[in-house]
Amino acid sequence: MVTASVIAEARRRAGLTQAELGRRLGIPQSKIARWERGHRTPSLERVREIVAACGLQLTIGVEAAESTARCT
Repeated sequence: MVTASVIAEARRRAGLTQAELGRRLGIPQSKIARWERGHRTPSLERVREIVAACGLQLTIGVEAAESTARCT
């Protein structure tokens, strides 16, 4: 459901309806709705395209976890 939240948040931040975002991407509004409900999950590359169509950039990072256990 993280993907669904990312798509919905990007669309809302851009002030777009599902139909408007669909037009920008050249896909039907119903597909946007399925993604936002979590019924379908687009690839990471497609999510980046969706976010970019909203005028935003998707960034993903990895950080070291603090741990008391040491790897040997």
